[in-house]
Amino acid sequence: MLYFLQGLTLGFAYVAPIGVQHLFVINTGLTQPRARAYQTALIIIFFDISLALACFFGIGALMEAFPPVKMAVLLIGSLVVFYMGVQLIRAEPTLGQGRDVQVPLGKVVGIACVVTWFNPQALIDGTLLLGAFRATLSLGVAVYPDDGRTKQELISNADQCLYAAKHAGRNRTVCHGDLVKTQPQKARAAG
Repeated sequence: MLYFLQGLTLGFAYVAPIGVQHLFVINTGLTQPRARAYQTALIIIFFDISLALACFFGIGALMEAFPPVKMAVLLIGSLVVFYMGVQLIRAEPTLGQGRDVQVPLGKVVGIACVVTWFNPQALIDGTLLLGAFRATLSLGVAVYPDDGRTKQELISNADQCLYAAKHAGRNRTVCHGDLVKTQPQKARAAG
């Protein structure tokens, strides 16, 4: 239950702040037919998830490693967000004027990409919230029949390999056959 609450809290912190993406979705919901509003929401979700994955896997580290790239992203993103804000302020309400408000789907995809990926605040927020997490995976491997003939033997040998992998450091894989070669006394005593 604790992990659920942590994930829910992180989700609210990442998605809840009103941003350019939300304004785009709200505007579409007010001016477009229901089917187009759903399509727009799904397109925004796709771009938002792709941004979240990029932030988690280290787009912030990439920008830190190359300061000119960081400055270019922040400059271009700031100009795009500023331009979009000015356009929103200058726009006149068109809801009751009988104007055709259908936006081609290709343009919706382009706008969704811009409001997600060219938004420096989204990049910064995503990098700070999601880039701080680093998942690691250590594995212990035991193969039937070479490393054990019973379920209990296989689990015991895989468990021993897992502890050896964790002891060796993050993101390690230790196979029982390799463990027997490097530590024959320990492996035979446990197996």
